[in-house]
Amino acid sequence: MLLQGDSARLLEALKSENPWVREYGAFEAGRLRLEDAIPSLVDLLKDDQERVAIMAGWALGQVGSRAQTAIPELISILKRPNRTDPNLLFLQGTVASAADALQRMEAMAVPALLEVLRDPAEHVRLRALTTLGRIGLVSGEVVHALIHALEDESTWVRSEAGRLLAGMGTAAHAAVPALRGLLSDANLFVRCWADFALRVTQPSHSQKFPHAVSCLITCLSDKDRAIRARAAQTLGYLGLEAVSAVPALLSALKDPENLPPREAIQALARIASQDKSVRSELIAALAEQDSDSSGHIALVLARMGLRAKAALPYLIRLLKDDSSYVRQCAIEAIGVIGQEGDGAVPHILGLLLRTKTQVRCRDCLDQERLNAAITIGRIGVLRKTSVLPGLIQTLHDPNLLVRSAAACSIRRLDPGIDTGCLLEQVELDGMCPIIHRKQRLEKDCGVAVVAMITGATYESVLAIVPAVGKCAEMACREIAKLLKRLSGREWRWQAPWCFSYPLVKVRLRRYPAVVLIRGPGSLSSCHYIAMYRDIVHDPEFDCAFALGDYPNRNWLVRGVLDSSEELIA
Repeated sequence: MLLQGDSARLLEALKSENPWVREYGAFEAGRLRLEDAIPSLVDLLKDDQERVAIMAGWALGQVGSRAQTAIPELISILKRPNRTDPNLLFLQGTVASAADALQRMEAMAVPALLEVLRDPAEHVRLRALTTLGRIGLVSGEVVHALIHALEDESTWVRSEAGRLLAGMGTAAHAAVPALRGLLSDANLFVRCWADFALRVTQPSHSQKFPHAVSCLITCLSDKDRAIRARAAQTLGYLGLEAVSAVPALLSALKDPENLPPREAIQALARIASQDKSVRSELIAALAEQDSDSSGHIALVLARMGLRAKAALPYLIRLLKDDSSYVRQCAIEAIGVIGQEGDGAVPHILGLLLRTKTQVRCRDCLDQERLNAAITIGRIGVLRKTSVLPGLIQTLHDPNLLVRSAAACSIRRLDPGIDTGCLLEQVELDGMCPIIHRKQRLEKDCGVAVVAMITGATYESVLAIVPAVGKCAEMACREIAKLLKRLSGREWRWQAPWCFSYPLVKVRLRRYPAVVLIRGPGSLSSCHYIAMYRDIVHDPEFDCAFALGDYPNRNWLVRGVLDSSEELIA
């Protein structure tokens, strides 16, 4: 983790050739809200590695309105088509990161977003409206732009404009005439949002559509994914009027192909927050132990805070579920409940302190452990004497985000502890740059290792291998050529003097390497692994190992393919 005075080194990391270093550099720039990094972060928005561009967008959002020079580039990203569906409203990847950054810039981004509302592309206007809604700024200029959007040729734009006006309340009173005109619109969603907006902006309005809920429930089964999602979103905003839709929404959670879980979760949370009987129905569904939907239901309960306290025993039970996603959701829900959930602390601490052999090395996306570190700080006040040692141990975790969360939880539980002295000074390029992948055939360890080292997909490596038959016994030269082609760096075999050493005595100084090992007493059983310092990635296993825990640690080293430094044995 970088110290605040080390900005020069951080700026250098943002220009590194290693995408992992650029990604973590962007993370640190955002964490420190470093204004000097803004030009470099803007450049990273165009990075060919999407994960780097996403992190750059996040970092600019953390800097906030001081990063207003990035607004033109963020707007240009907002105009990009989605990868899966160019006209899809739902924001994904770099586009979602840019929208989040614009949201955090608040009023500074509003003029540019209002200008985008004139864009000829429907999906671009929709994204601009959605981002304006997230910012939540209420002004005459914004209301006027939304009134104009109510006349848009796109039904999605009209309904989204109605939704945003509904959220403004009486401040959008000027839109009443235009909203009344939409009560006869041909589109169901437009009529529903116009009605809802009128009820909020003009309390005397009493007209409702008695068949709207039944029509929206029918839309939950529509063949168009966007219509299904918008139907769920609209049902959520109808609140108590949509109680009859709860069974259909619960059913949708069990079939994620039918309806995106996010929209169903949000709708159920809105309805349940207003109706105690719906909360009881959700808890009953959680008690059924349906692993397909229990994680989603836990997220619904997480949006209700203490009102979900009755579900605590079932949430604790979910901490032992086989699904990592279900455990993540349960941890999040327990954390929102607060100190009332302190009975779950031992279970959550156990998830946080799993051994290295149970955790993939590059686990920056391991939301389960990250949630655990955050949640313990929220609910562990009554048990701080028992949880602090575990949190202090977590400060040595290989995951940057988990370490940071643990430090925050320690400060929350005991402000007297100086976490700065306890934290190790971790190099940016010391974070493991290997994504673990498992081999798919008996002898294609070479393909898997190349994919691990370069971050490429398994399929993309297979696509450039001259012949699949050679994958089983790829020579060292073939491995080196693949690595050079995918990473842009030279790779060479080094340190022939260590061939007689067992793997357990080998350490890497700085960069990842491909290591060829063989079993004791057999010259034919050679096997490729990826190695980074004392972390071993064997494609025959499901996860990475600390070298001391690796089952084949006593196999002999036949050779090492490295792009930089030599081994120390």
